[in-house]
This record gives sequence, structure tokens and C-alpha cells, in this order.
Amino acid sequence: MAQHICPNCREIGFTWWVDEEISPLTQWSCSQCGYRATEDETKESRCPKCGREQFCSVLQDDSSEYCWCASCGKLHASYLD
Repeated sequence: MAQHICPNCREIGFTWWVDEEISPLTQWSCSQCGYRATEDETKESRCPKCGREQFCSVLQDDSSEYCWCASCGKLHASYLD
């Protein structure tokens, strides 16, 4: 599985997995800083920077919901941007 730039620490180590016994949401975590977030794949967005829809994930952590682009590594305030 590919590792991506973590939206929290900006290091490469952000990966995902699905365990439907735990949650129907995709789970993301960073091996570098321990950051965790969930992704609701029914909420997709087109990245306002690079324009790639399939790479712009709506992630939610304990304090916020935001769009994170796995293609360009950019964060966006919401998936409505």
C-alpha cells in the first residue's frame, strides 16, 4: 500500500485500511506522528489546486473535517471549497 504525506506532520507515512467490523469508514493513520482520521468515501471532492477528484478525500479527526488531496498533498478547509 502506498504511503502518502501526512496532513498533520507533513512526513511520508500516512496510510489507510478498512475494517468493517470496526467501522464502515476508511481509517487513516500516520506511522511517523500517530495522527488518525477517518474518511467517508461517499463524500468526494475535486481538489481546487490540482483538479483531481479521485485523490481528494474528506477526512475527519477529533476536531475538524477537511479535504486532503493525496495527489498534491494539499489541505482544504472543507470538501465544499
